[in-house]
Amino acid sequence: MSAETLTTLALGQRVYRVTGGKEPHRVSLEPVACDCADFIYKGVHRTPPMCKHVAAVLSHRAVEPLADMLDNLTDAETLDVIDPSHGDGYEPLPEPVAVDPEDRAVAIAALEKWGELRRLKPKPNGYYWVAQLGQTGRVA
Repeated sequence: MSAETLTTLALGQRVYRVTGGKEPHRVSLEPVACDCADFIYKGVHRTPPMCKHVAAVLSHRAVEPLADMLDNLTDAETLDVIDPSHGDGYEPLPEPVAVDPEDRAVAIAALEKWGELRRLKPKPNGYYWVAQLGQTGRVA
């Protein structure tokens, strides 16, 4: 099994749980250690100490450079890092507006006349619009 198929979960203090193999293993990065048999019998003699579970943790940390900091934070602390203002200063989102069926019918008729709206597949009440860039999206 390769390190790419293993899943890492930070437990805190640079300690990780690695799953996806025959059984879960505990990996520590300070000092580097793993409780698997490969690490105990061969990994400690390698330079640097290594097994597939340690490699999975190192790969996880390489992909996310802030992993060392973020892995030890609670969800609330992580949100503080992302947005310390807690949304202060942002205007609240407007409430959704119900579309008048008559207004919708007029808009659909205009888009069809302008060639901006066409049926791609017969749907009971679904139209699809075609944007200038050729992208397709559903009009509710």
